[in-house]
Amino acid sequence: MADLIQVTPEELRERANDVRKCRDRSDESMTNIASLIRGLNEIWTGEAQVAFENKLNSLQNKFVMFSEGMARYANAMDTAANELENTDRRLSNTINNFMV
Repeated sequence: MADLIQVTPEELRERANDVRKCRDRSDESMTNIASLIRGLNEIWTGEAQVAFENKLNSLQNKFVMFSEGMARYANAMDTAANELENTDRRLSNTINNFMV
């Protein structure tokens, strides 16, 4: 267990949104790369071209898995932010209802 937590729910949500933006940029880059490589089909034919495109296709699944992992990570950060807020509220209610 952490001895000290120095992050606010708002900061976690901001970072989650940063992760989402990085994911979007990564997805866009991969789409652009795939388009460029497939665009070579018009001027490049042969076994090497087929091998090159097959390699791209095999890597595509890894890129998708990475993108999905980034989305899950951002969602986990949002969940953590919500849990921090809920825990703080529960603690506050417990303290406010404590009778001496």
